[in-house]
Amino acid sequence: CTNFYANCFENLNNLEELNLSNNRMELMFEPIGLPNLKILILRNNLIQKLFPKNFQNLYNLRVLDVSGNKIQCSNELLEKSFFSPYMCC
Repeated sequence: CTNFYANCFENLNNLEELNLSNNRMELMFEPIGLPNLKILILRNNLIQKLFPKNFQNLYNLRVLDVSGNKIQCSNELLEKSFFSPYMCC
């Protein structure tokens, strides 16, 4: 499966770091419900777009690494994003 389904992680409330690098993921359909997540690494997948709804509940997120994907990081995405100071494109 090349799509991300957040319910796979719904009972991991204390998880602080999640590394999903090199999984050939293409899309993230649902918000990630991990309230204590600080580091999310999505490096080297096939993701082309990020949607703010995917990150709406990640109040503690400090690092989002999406390097090595096909995402076009525009200034608009970075300006509107609450995680912009911590994002690696």
